[in-house]
Amino acid sequence: MGLRALLMLLPPVLAALGGLAGSGTDQVRCNMTRQAACGERCIPVAWLCNGERECPDGTDEQCEEVCGGHPQAWQCDDGKCISISWLCDGTGDCLDGSDEVNCEIPTACPGRKIQCPGNSRCRDAWELCDVHKDCGDGLDEAPCSPNRCLAGQWQCRNKVCVMDSWKCNGVNDCGDSSDEEACASCPEGTVRCDEGKCILESLMCDGEADCADGTDEPATCGKNCSLANGGCEGQCRDTYWGVQCSCGAGWQLQPDAQSCADLDECSKAYSPCGQLCHNTPGSYSCECIQGHQLYNGTSCRVTDDAVKILIAADRELGVLDRRTGIYEPLVPIKSRPTSVAYDLERSMYFWVDGILNVFVLGKPNSVLLYPELKTVNSVSLDWFTGQLYWASSFARVICAGLSDGRGYVKILEKDLVPEQLIVFPTKKSLYWVNRGEKGMRTIETAGMDGSDRKVLAAVNMEEPVGLTLDHVTGRLYWISDYKEVLEIGPGEKINH
Repeated sequence: MGLRALLMLLPPVLAALGGLAGSGTDQVRCNMTRQAACGERCIPVAWLCNGERECPDGTDEQCEEVCGGHPQAWQCDDGKCISISWLCDGTGDCLDGSDEVNCEIPTACPGRKIQCPGNSRCRDAWELCDVHKDCGDGLDEAPCSPNRCLAGQWQCRNKVCVMDSWKCNGVNDCGDSSDEEACASCPEGTVRCDEGKCILESLMCDGEADCADGTDEPATCGKNCSLANGGCEGQCRDTYWGVQCSCGAGWQLQPDAQSCADLDECSKAYSPCGQLCHNTPGSYSCECIQGHQLYNGTSCRVTDDAVKILIAADRELGVLDRRTGIYEPLVPIKSRPTSVAYDLERSMYFWVDGILNVFVLGKPNSVLLYPELKTVNSVSLDWFTGQLYWASSFARVICAGLSDGRGYVKILEKDLVPEQLIVFPTKKSLYWVNRGEKGMRTIETAGMDGSDRKVLAAVNMEEPVGLTLDHVTGRLYWISDYKEVLEIGPGEKINH
């Protein structure tokens, strides 16, 4: 099947560019993920000068310069554009093979492994800078940056990366409590400022800035609660240096130390509602989507508790009815799956045990899908169209294909080592765990057509497994093997 014909059968792959557009995209951000700017989004370099207009203004087909002059693109002899990082990588990406001509063949390490600094041992690239001395002499950790967290993240004492906003939230997000250590109340006779720094109360309102955040010189210096409530919008408490203002539940004190503003509980790291949250002045209300009912004021439960759970056992795929406790076997399998997906609309079940398998309810046996693919590690489903998406960390590729085995295309390839792929059809997005160079592990996202790739969070030390998505609230969840806890992660709307 030709590529163009296959793409016509893959609606999500041909999703309209405007439907996935973000805001504020520029070439610098796109270059960080080896992409090209295209209006308000990023597109793969391979889409440049391919004869098909992808960008609203047509800039991707303005090809007076080679590959539109993109600094990270290289043009094949046949005119196709590829990422410059694909040159001489041992795989022919140009149809004429010109990207693999006149290359020096590395002989130090086989396959995708790299050589340890200072000796001949070979290791996977992601084993470098993982805080473990994989090369024996520790030289694989010597050149590593002390802080490998992303902008907007904070590095814990144990090197785990957490969001800046997670510090002092009352939750041990680091696993070693270092994000909460500087948050304890100050001793009597002192006041707190600068994210944990304590100063003597006598330094308050002395005319000198002792706190970088200005909390020791508030606008309430010298005031008294008996006069106009000390200027406080909420509660007022007299001190020897002036008044201390505070706000009631559902409100938060503003930087002027006097006024109160509504606290949007729905946008907090942990939403108080199980599904839908609506903020109101000084409070909030919770609701549930159709088919669920509210209980305890915040949580949602399936109406009549009619929930069925797909279970992948060692030698069997089955369904458990949570209400009745009845387990119904579906199909025998050869080995324990690493990933499962299901399409209730079409009565199809998919699983991965290195190879992609499908079972159609009513058929006698399961069958292999695309048996030429031997290293698939995760599978997910677009339930709108029934299209499958899968990832292979060995082949370094994310693919989309037809669930009947008629064909597939590569959505992203090479510049990634994807695991635990998740599809979010309503947002037209993909999410996955990526193993990068020098031990970097990140949670990443892209459009379902491979455009607009972004890094959401660095999770270098967490060894994340079981990535999954709450499609109602838009929250990512994963299990941290290192901290032995369930994590709730960041995303475009995905909060902690």
